[in-house]
Amino acid sequence: MNYIKKSIFVLVLLLLFFPFIQGIFYLVKPIPLDGYYVPNREPEITISSWFNGTYQDSCITFIKESSSLRSVLVRMYNQVDYSLFSVPHARKIVIGKNDYLYSDEYITAYLGTNFSGKQFCDEKVRLLKKLQDLLWNEKKIFLLTILTPDKCTFYPENIPERYLKHKNENTNYGYYAEKCKEAGINLIDFNQAFLRLKKTTPYSLYPKTGIHWSTYGSIVAADSMLKYLEVKLNVKFPKIVIDSIQISSVALDVDDDIEATLNLLFRLPHSVYGYPRYHFITDTTTKKLNALFVGDSFYWNWYPQIIRGIFNNDDFWYYNMEIFPKPKTKKVIVSQINIADVINKENIIILMQVNGAKGNIGYGFIDEALSVLDTSKSEELKKTEDVIRGNNKWMIMIQEKAKKNHLTVEEQLKLDALYMIDLQQKGKK
Repeated sequence: MNYIKKSIFVLVLLLLFFPFIQGIFYLVKPIPLDGYYVPNREPEITISSWFNGTYQDSCITFIKESSSLRSVLVRMYNQVDYSLFSVPHARKIVIGKNDYLYSDEYITAYLGTNFSGKQFCDEKVRLLKKLQDLLWNEKKIFLLTILTPDKCTFYPENIPERYLKHKNENTNYGYYAEKCKEAGINLIDFNQAFLRLKKTTPYSLYPKTGIHWSTYGSIVAADSMLKYLEVKLNVKFPKIVIDSIQISSVALDVDDDIEATLNLLFRLPHSVYGYPRYHFITDTTTKKLNALFVGDSFYWNWYPQIIRGIFNNDDFWYYNMEIFPKPKTKKVIVSQINIADVINKENIIILMQVNGAKGNIGYGFIDEALSVLDTSKSEELKKTEDVIRGNNKWMIMIQEKAKKNHLTVEEQLKLDALYMIDLQQKGKK
């Protein structure tokens, strides 16, 4: 009995002194936490902070966050909540069946609760077709629209049942896919392409615990895009040749980007992943054209190796806002450059977006490109926007429509102004 008491006493002492021992000898190797946070600086003592107690509070916070055990304890806490209560400690993450992880935004898009409406989408498709024809007929620039796959469409069977009670008839992705085909848009729908390959592919096209297409899936998509462009443009591009495929039961690269944000102690179970090792074949008959990509984070799976292996440049407008590659010294945004000058240097422009770009296909690029390329409209557009701005009732309506369509007021203003100009021109004709 005395032995048990002494053992418990020694164990308690070890637990009490372990943080001190850990701080000196690092017996437990800390695991860095994923995600973004601003580390606290060591607080500076002042007379006022000492007497009002803020210095002491800041010291406690600093010691907690700078402890080498913090990351381990956070992961232990997160693991208990995840394993016992299915609670993820990460923003906007939903735990699906069989440990499939989803973003709540993808579920919202899959259910169609953020559908922008038929009238709005029809107008965007009309403008997209107009831009496509203008670029090709006047400048021989090929405009391609890519609908990247989304996880909910690819794995609907693992979405929690509580979300499936209210599914709308239309979604931004589904409506755009249908109307773009009807309008003759140059379109690659990777949602449907991936679904056709789902049962026959030897490796996962979409990772279980990731938000984007898998490394393997992105290479399959890039190869398909190349073949599509070769047929459409009658140009022989560099060819992707796979040398070998590394098999892994653990997600590598960024195939576990959602799981990483959960900061768990143990890895979740995975399916079989394939990681190709490849090179490009070029010869005197192949061409590397200039291309501009406008889209979201699905592009990063292709950058830099695939993009640089196929095209002359790697220009990318992230959400049609931030420009990459960017100078090391500063951030550059699209509104700061001459859009027409950039477009005129390209051979191909590729719009790629998931879930129909949340209803705004092209992320605003279509309207901006038309406003600078269609010279007959540029001055008229400015005048029409000024007229709308001078009408308080009209601007209130613009603000309401912008909120409904998930756009900025300026984006909605430009869209309405273009619509009014088109109506006037049709009336003249």
